[in-house]
Formats: sequence, C-alpha cells, structure tokens
Amino acid sequence: MVSVPQLRGLSLGPLLGAAEAWDAEATRLDGVASDADRDLKAALDGAQWKGDPAEAAKKRVGAICEALHAGARATRANAQALRRAHRALSVAQKGLNDALESARKAEFTVRDDASVEWPKASYADQHDTEYEPAMRRAATAVRDRVVAVLTLAAQADQELSAALSFNLAQPDTSSNTNGWLRGSDERGGRRQESDRASGREQGGDGSNDNLNSDWAGRAILERYLTGGGDWSIVNDRSWSDYMSANTTLNGKLDKKFEDIAQEAVRKHPDGGTGGFDLTTAMEIQNGEGMVGYQYLHGTDSTAGGFGIKGNRQVVKLPDGTYEVHIKSACTWNDVMDPNPKYSTDKEKAGIGDVISLGQAESFRFHLTWPRESVVRLDADGNVLTTVSGQPKK
Repeated sequence: MVSVPQLRGLSLGPLLGAAEAWDAEATRLDGVASDADRDLKAALDGAQWKGDPAEAAKKRVGAICEALHAGARATRANAQALRRAHRALSVAQKGLNDALESARKAEFTVRDDASVEWPKASYADQHDTEYEPAMRRAATAVRDRVVAVLTLAAQADQELSAALSFNLAQPDTSSNTNGWLRGSDERGGRRQESDRASGREQGGDGSNDNLNSDWAGRAILERYLTGGGDWSIVNDRSWSDYMSANTTLNGKLDKKFEDIAQEAVRKHPDGGTGGFDLTTAMEIQNGEGMVGYQYLHGTDSTAGGFGIKGNRQVVKLPDGTYEVHIKSACTWNDVMDPNPKYSTDKEKAGIGDVISLGQAESFRFHLTWPRESVVRLDADGNVLTTVSGQPKK
C-alpha cells in the first residue's frame, strides 16, 4: 500500500516526460519499419531471384519488418501506460489533498498509515454520549476516502510496473473488439498478468474487504471512474473462463438448462431438434470488494436481463432414457452504477466522484459467452445427470 507521505510528495512530471520519450522512440521505429517495408520488401519482390533461397530471404526480411513494427507497438503501448499512470496518480493525489483538507477543517489528524484521530473531547463533550460515536463515524469517513485514493495509487503503480515488464510484441488475439492494446481487461492483458504473478485468484481472496480485488473488478471500476461508456463483450476467452469459473452461477445455470432439457423432451418425446430463446433474471454473490463477480451481482432487466439462446437436440436412447445436447450463448446484461439501497455503494459513489474528478459515469455492460450441456433424463423426463462447460478450445 502506498503511504500518505509517498502520495503527497510524488512528483508526476517525469512520468509525462518518459511518455513523450517513448512516443518519440515509437515514431522513429515506425519510420524505420516503413522504410524496411518499402525498400527491402520491394527490392526482393522486384528482383528476378527465384527458388528456395529467395523465399527464405523474403521470410527473413518479413520477420525483421514485423519485429520493427512490433517494437513500435510495444514502445507506444509503454507511452500510453505511462500516461494512464500519470492520470490515475494525479487523480489520486488530488483526492488525497481534498480528503486531507476536509480532515484539517474538522481538526482531525491523518496519520501516515491512513488512520485518523479526532480532537480530544472538551469538558462539555466528555459528558455528551453522542460525541464519541459521531467522531468515530466522521473519522471513518475520512479514512475511507484516504484509503480509496491510496488504493488507486497502489493499483496504478502495480499496473504500470506490469505494463513495462509485459511482452507487448504480440497482439492480443481475444475477440474483444476493444483492440489488442486494451484486451479483455482494458489493459492489454496486464491486469491478468499482474494477478497471475501475485497469485491472486479470480474472485479475489474470498474476503469481503474493500481492498479485495481481481482483474475483472479493476477493469469494471476503471471504466466507471473514467466514464468509459457502454461495454459489450462477445466470446472473449478470458471473460468466458471467468464466468464459467463461478460456482454459484454454474449451479443456477445447470438448473436452467435442466428445465430447457425437460421442455425439449416434452416437445420431442421421440427425439428431435429445435431452438430456444429465453430471458430471465440471474444473481451471484454480492460484496464490498473490487471484484468482477461482486460488481455484476445481479442482472438488470432494463439492460436486457439474463439471456440464454441456442439449440437443443433430444436423443432417445434404446433403454427409453434421453440425452439432450444443448449449445447456447449466455448473455449477462447489467448496469454498472451505485445501488442506492446500500449505504456503502452511496459512499463509494461519492468517493468515485472525488477521485475521478467528476468523470465517474454509469454504463451498460453486456457479456456473452458460450456454454454447452448434456442432460440425461429417465423415461419419465426426470433429470439423472447434467454435465456442463465451455466448448473445447
């Protein structure tokens, strides 16, 4: 965790200087790569040189040109990472200064570790039974603001470190249309790499602590804080793996798919195929952490609810039992916004407005991933077994 003095005394100017230097290097590499494309490739293509040696030379030159382009992409990505870190740390620093100013006006003392002390009670206050609880609540509110900005600064530091050490030479081949620089986690895979390096599990550490996090939660939070707009993800392997790993969701989906199978058997008692398209509601665990599952928690009917669409095939076996093979696309539709029912959400929203300089904005989230199931039923249509999972890679 970053300390209060470290964030207050942080000089952010060098980050922008470094970003400009990386950008200049990327431009230079792009120029060299373009020259190589034009001169080397063109020379080989226009030559009369034929045969295996010529083909080998062309492949080698092609590899050199691609390496130059990859180097340009990597250096430009580093420049972007430095600028993101500068922005996040600037927001955190301003949020800290605002919190410290509020504490000063209330005559609170904020320690280096973010703990807060309130003024010593006067003689009159010593006999006021509400003084201690009121001071404790106010001090806790100040501490929460300070911890929030220190957490933001620590995450920016960790993600910048991961970005500058991550291999960006190869594009992210995920199907997320945000592009290779953003990837599944909005940071070109660097959030996921950071979690892998630190041994952090998907879903966080299982606690209900405010600082508990995983890559998906941090990606959702950043999009909210920066006003990134609606987010649609379709058949992205990382997100598909993430949703498929949720045991609570798996259990509920198995029940939905069993209902689909039973309906299919009633409709096709001698076997047959058909499509289905249903919309329902879905909930998974809630909590206070920066965890993807906890931010999703429940689908939103105004955004489309939970959709399951696909095909089912009923196979009647010789012993009279059935196998129903289901291939589907599941879609989680939600609105990422504070829930006014929960006081902690309202507090986080207030903190979010502070540390994002007012840019925090709710957004619609649509996530689609594939799911297959094989449901076995007895002759009367009662479920015997259900086996579910993602299609093989």
